[in-house]
Amino acid sequence: MRSRKEGNLFLFVAEWFILFTLLFACADRKRENPLDPLNSQTFGKPVGLDVVSFGKKTVLTWHAFRVNGLSGTRIYRRSVLDSVYRGIAFVSGSQSEYEDENVEYGVKYYYKIQMVTESYQTPFSDAVKITPGPSYVWGTTGNNGTVFKLTHDASHRIFEKNIFLSAEGIAGAGAHRGVWVTDYYLDQIVRLDETGKPRQWYRNFDSPVDIEYDSLRHILWIAEQKLGRIVLTDTSGVKIAELTDFLFPSSVSVNVKTGFCWVADPHLHAVSWIDPETYAVTRLSALLRPEDVAVNPRDESCWIADSSRVLKVNRDGDFLLTVTGFHWAANVAANPLSGQCWVIDWQPGADQSRVVLISATGEKVMEMAGLYNPQSLAVDPFDGSCVVADTWNYRVLKISPAGKIIGEWQGRNAPKIIRVISP
Repeated sequence: MRSRKEGNLFLFVAEWFILFTLLFACADRKRENPLDPLNSQTFGKPVGLDVVSFGKKTVLTWHAFRVNGLSGTRIYRRSVLDSVYRGIAFVSGSQSEYEDENVEYGVKYYYKIQMVTESYQTPFSDAVKITPGPSYVWGTTGNNGTVFKLTHDASHRIFEKNIFLSAEGIAGAGAHRGVWVTDYYLDQIVRLDETGKPRQWYRNFDSPVDIEYDSLRHILWIAEQKLGRIVLTDTSGVKIAELTDFLFPSSVSVNVKTGFCWVADPHLHAVSWIDPETYAVTRLSALLRPEDVAVNPRDESCWIADSSRVLKVNRDGDFLLTVTGFHWAANVAANPLSGQCWVIDWQPGADQSRVVLISATGEKVMEMAGLYNPQSLAVDPFDGSCVVADTWNYRVLKISPAGKIIGEWQGRNAPKIIRVISP
């Protein structure tokens, strides 16, 4: 039998064990406070800070915390021209969003936040950066069926929506009207507004792969690949004409200055241009295997990705330049301001493809290697940069004419078609 002394000692130890357990539990609960510097997840910093831009406005969001005594959040900013961060705003309470309307196009901004309670201030959050601009990057992911929209600097996703079976071609739909998207397997054309919401559906097509919109004449040019034809419609989906003398049209590009539409047809080994008034087709034949065309409306020339070479022809199809030395010139994008042309030089294998910049007079002035099966590229006229879908690396890159990566977005789905569109 335990003695009274032993029993008292047992009770004493038990009481201290219970007290220690309660204190330890309270300490654990304290650590659950995300603004506690000893929190192993946040280390006391605000988390989840993100930023997007809409024209000359940036929007910051962060994780909302329900913490007793929280007074609000301070917003700090510096531009690439500044040496230090400056406080620009205070958001009261548990609000978790702030709009900065005092930004300029083409300037890189850095943001961080700090939360304030009744008794202390947290460490600064990790910084985020963004460069606002007048355009957006829209893209599709092909058989993954999604359409996405990125900020001007191609670094932040505004949205990504899965609403297609096979989203292929994409084209701007005019001022503040979003984009037109072709759905190859569902045989339809859909217009999405600027928020990605479907607004118009046209379903009487067959295998539409590429699309261009002539915003001056309000005409859609659509390549129906399996049927080997080019279809013209108005913006209500009413067909204006069907041109059937093609085999496998892969790319269309419209000269908004004249209304002529250029067509690449690799199976015909030809590039054609179509008169928007008479629908007469003029053909430049005996090419190697033209996969893509890009019109420069300023001088009315057309760049052609033609197998191991890139061609430049005038509005009458006369050769102006032949640039050789490509493994497979798969895609071209013309800069109307500088006259330059960006090219995807495709090669099999991981990170074997490259992007090449050609001057208006045919010199290769820059190249960037390390791309994996890139499928599309587009020029941003604002800064002359190139946005490329680095498809099997699951990323979108924005590259300056000097070869510097301006922005990068890593996605869950492989990007396929890229367009730079101003609202």
